[in-house]
This record gives sequence, C-alpha cells and structure tokens, in this order.
Amino acid sequence: MCYWDFVVAGAVVVDGAVVVAGAVVVAGAVVVDGAVVVDGAVVVAGAVVVAGAVVVVDDGAIVVAGAVVVDGVVVAGAVVVAGAVVVDGAVVVAGAVVVDGAVVVAGAVVVAGAVVVDGAAAACL
Repeated sequence: MCYWDFVVAGAVVVDGAVVVAGAVVVAGAVVVDGAVVVDGAVVVAGAVVVAGAVVVVDDGAIVVAGAVVVDGVVVAGAVVVAGAVVVDGAVVVAGAVVVDGAVVVAGAVVVAGAVVVDGAAAACL
C-alpha cells in the first residue's frame, strides 16, 4: 500500500464514502453538506461553534479542550456536567429540575409559579 502527502489548492468533491484510517489534520474549515458519522472518540483542541444544527453522540465520546459556543440546540435527555456551568443570560426551564448538590446564585431568582421543597426545611424572608 502506498501513501502520499498532497496539497489541494481548490475544492475536493467526493461523490461517495471516504474512509480514513489514521489522523486527519485540517488547517482550515471543513464544510459538510450531510451527515458525519464517527465511530469512536472525537477530540477537538479549540473552539466548536454549532449554529442551529443537531449534534448526536451515540456509543462514543466528544472531548473538547477549549470553548464551546452552542446556538439553537435542543437536548432531549439528561445532561451531566462535572464542573461549573456559567450562564450569561436567561435560562428557561419547562419541566422539573433536579439538583443533587448546592445551587449558588449571585443575583435574583424569579419564580413564576409554585416552589416545592421536598425533604428540607424552607426559610421565608
């Protein structure tokens, strides 16, 4: 089997499947008009911008070593965060929120509806 390094100065159009056995290093943008299927882990060393797209992880892992900016994503399932979540803006929750630990708020909390505390004493101001 032969391997070559090559440089393409224009667009590469592939009408079919591309199978890569090894690392792919891209020094520019990758534009995909269709599905990208990854069988294994995805490692990103930099920023990831998702604008109105659907990101599906099935039997694999996404590891991001950098900032993640997400715009217009709906999560239908559990989200587990092993660290801090910083929100710069409003958070709207339609449903139950279960917190196994402390909730720290450096500002006002506005509740439009009933608040139910199960198993803990509630203090009123």
